[in-house]
Amino acid sequence: MRITLLFLVLGFIPLFPRLSQAVTNVFHDPGIALVLFSAWGLTAVLIFARLQEFRCPRCGRTFFKESWRVGLFSSRCVHCGLRKYAKSGEAHEDR
Repeated sequence: MRITLLFLVLGFIPLFPRLSQAVTNVFHDPGIALVLFSAWGLTAVLIFARLQEFRCPRCGRTFFKESWRVGLFSSRCVHCGLRKYAKSGEAHEDR
């Protein structure tokens, strides 16, 4: 999901103008580009929100979010230090 979010955010500038032009040429309506833009943005916001609320299997708190700080590319739980892709029963390691 993080890769999808990264694609949506970084791919917007080079891809959206081309995609919007192609959709406008097919449907002959420039308003379709606005709908496409809205769907693109909404998808990015929903993925970001879902990633923020991902729960750690060990401590049950949010894996990437610590109060106001969100580290979506963190390799450990910001609360208990559980490594990404580790089993919840693994021994606690130092951060």
